[in-house]
Amino acid sequence: MNRSASRSVTAEKNLKIVRRARSTLLLFFIITLAFSGFQAEAAPVLTEDQVDWPAFLARQDPVWEELPTQWNEGAFAGNGNMGFVVYANLRENRLVFHLGRADVTDHRKAPDRKTSLGVPGADVFFDFPRLDVGRISLVPSGKILGGTLRQDLWNAEITGVLQTDCGKIRWRALTLRDRMIHMIEVSSTEKATSGKPAKWDWVWTPGNPASPRALARPEAAKENGYRPNPSPRGETIGGVPVR
Repeated sequence: MNRSASRSVTAEKNLKIVRRARSTLLLFFIITLAFSGFQAEAAPVLTEDQVDWPAFLARQDPVWEELPTQWNEGAFAGNGNMGFVVYANLRENRLVFHLGRADVTDHRKAPDRKTSLGVPGADVFFDFPRLDVGRISLVPSGKILGGTLRQDLWNAEITGVLQTDCGKIRWRALTLRDRMIHMIEVSSTEKATSGKPAKWDWVWTPGNPASPRALARPEAAKENGYRPNPSPRGETIGGVPVR
């Protein structure tokens, strides 16, 4: 067989291979399309009205199987202006609700306004910082042994359990959406040695009214001639404690 005939046979073989490959690819493509269509019919896309949002968000809720023990570990709630962070202070045996408000700021360069923001020469570090409001703490009768927290995303609230050597304290806390009010519900199974319900209590601790930046950077505060605000004080007016 001469070279010309050999090349012709080789070309014919290659052509058959290419045609066979094309047929195989076409068949694979048809099967893929058919399978995709079947899958689309078998699993229709859910519309917004068909999604069970409470159940969906419940699967995303942050859960603490151990009590957070500092501010930056805690659960939080709020309404955009006021809120709180909750964590445990085991050394002082209490559950802390650390309060905050976006509109509680210093205004020493604008005494007739709520803030010094925008005043020429005002410094964000010392002239119009946010100020610490304070903490309200739930103090159980017994010693805290442990507990859990859950941040309910759908209901914008926090629930938790404190386990003490006298029983359990269950609580629920939230900040109302349209009112400047925090709400905390508490139920306790703690028992005294007599078998009667044990007393738990609330303790209010006012915040330090100094600029947080001044506390973190005392040298810079001194260079700027910063003077802290007076310490908070409390008194009783008409039988109501005011701080």
